Amino acid sequence: MSRMLKRNVGKTIGAVASLTLVGTASAANLNNKFFDWTIGDSPAPVNFVPSPFLTDANATTVNSFLSSLPADAIHAVKVENPISNSTAQTIFNNPHYKVDFVFGDLEGSDAISNSQNLAGQIHSSRSSSAVVGNFGVNSITGHDPTLPDGYWKHGRGSHSFAGFNRADFQKSNVSMSNADLYPGDPSYRNPISGDSSAPNIRSALFTLPVWRLSQVTQTKTKGELNIPYATDFNNYGTDAFDSDHNPSNGYLWDNPTKDQMLSSQDTAAQMAHYRLRGADSVHLMITGVVGKTETQLQNELRTGWTEPHIDARMSASDRVILMKDGPGGQGVASMGDNSSITVDGKNKSIEEAGAVWSGVYSIAQGKLDFLISNMDNAGHTISLPDKIGGYALNTADFTMTGGSHLLVEYNLSGSGKKRGWEFAMMNVPFSDLDGDRGRPGVPEPTTVAMLGIGAALVITRRRRRNSN
Repeated sequence: MSRMLKRNVGKTIGAVASLTLVGTASAANLNNKFFDWTIGDSPAPVNFVPSPFLTDANATTVNSFLSSLPADAIHAVKVENPISNSTAQTIFNNPHYKVDFVFGDLEGSDAISNSQNLAGQIHSSRSSSAVVGNFGVNSITGHDPTLPDGYWKHGRGSHSFAGFNRADFQKSNVSMSNADLYPGDPSYRNPISGDSSAPNIRSALFTLPVWRLSQVTQTKTKGELNIPYATDFNNYGTDAFDSDHNPSNGYLWDNPTKDQMLSSQDTAAQMAHYRLRGADSVHLMITGVVGKTETQLQNELRTGWTEPHIDARMSASDRVILMKDGPGGQGVASMGDNSSITVDGKNKSIEEAGAVWSGVYSIAQGKLDFLISNMDNAGHTISLPDKIGGYALNTADFTMTGGSHLLVEYNLSGSGKKRGWEFAMMNVPFSDLDGDRGRPGVPEPTTVAMLGIGAALVITRRRRRNSN
């Protein structure tokens, strides 16, 4: 997973000054709850679910922890390596609880077969209704347009775990897509690598993970969940994001223009776009932004996901998201993966525009909300669709400065032929969070120490098993 970390790391990254660096599981019972790589068998922050790592060596300890949870609590585990049938029986066939979520991180050349074996161990147990996934394995059908040219042939499985498709998903016998949404990793195009049409670095970091998530949403089938692994930045394996191009001393991107890293505001907005585009939850990986703690990253996810207007619309029983939401999903099928946008009167891909909007409406609530993000350096006029749900928008064009986010809400007003969406309000969301885009980036640091200005960067990390 290009995590390079042990279970107890990532809890603290020092300031830049020192550069220290359930029954049947479903989206419904998640109820705005998330998962995090750093949270094991310990008390979890608000909105987060503990999920210990399960191995053959610690099955008894994990069993004790899961048994201690309230009966109605979500029971979840993470599995990094194949487990024995005995371990599987201890945990998944336990008479005192059922496991609800299993997050596999089975990497290497046997990832699909090992994932299939894990799913088999669970599906034949008392926890047969558990939602099971494996990192990177997702339901995208056909070619993923966020991948660099040639990635499918040369990069698949070698560092990040993108490049899997619907056939791999079905062979794995999993029920949850765990797409890789790691801005900066080698499975994404970016102008810094010379292979992206995006107007700047940060816009590619922002729009392409949103696009990948959207593809999962439009191709998933009934009963499948969409819970990506996500973080703010992870450049492990991307030479263009290694400032001295020397991976032997770690990957550090020094962000030379001091304005191309995603800020805390940007990450919150990105998480909100994920929700608006069909993510059922998020499994956080460790922050890769120097000077940020995992607690701050958790807060960014929580803040973006639960933004009050978005949360109210997404919680409506009749909510409709503005893209295809799988067969029978609550979305607009004709919008597909919603990967194009009208900017300054021209239709472009969200990558080329460096901008994206996502939206949701509820007829019962009489409300329509859009989150619009312009991650280009320049200002643009972004046009929303003329009609949503059969009703016209009385205002559809919004001029936004470069690097800004805007939340726009409409009320369903009038009657008969005059009934339509009337502009009600707009605001700049997530303004309470840090807007700093000038920090350096590293791949999930445990300890980063700067020995002086211009000195070498030391990163303790856990490399991927299949790239040692």
